Parts: sequence; structure tokens; C-alpha cells
Amino acid sequence: MAKITNLRCRRCEVKGELRRVNRKGWLEREFLTRLGLYPWECVLCRAKSYRFARGDNS
Repeated sequence: MAKITNLRCRRCEVKGELRRVNRKGWLEREFLTRLGLYPWECVLCRAKSYRFARGDNS
């Protein structure tokens, strides 16, 4: 299971329940990678978002 960080979900606004998820599809693997964006998913509401933070320093 991916590391859960102290980032806040933009949909349900709960803090500390986001985890990094694997990239899927061309857009996430190629384009967003070049921009430095990482896919995150809220454990509670399952909303997916893209952030610059990797979670290492969060």
C-alpha cells in the first residue's frame, strides 16, 4: 500500500488521507510525468487529484 500523507483532499477536505497511486494511461505516464505531477487518491472518497508533491516532505 502506498504511503499516506498529510495532504488535504480537495473534494472532501479531510487531511491526512491521500495516498499515491500508480499512473495509468498515456496522459498520466507521459504528459503529466513531464510536468512533474503525481496522481493521488483520497482513501475516504476515492477522488483522484494530481499534485506536484511526491509526499516525501509532506
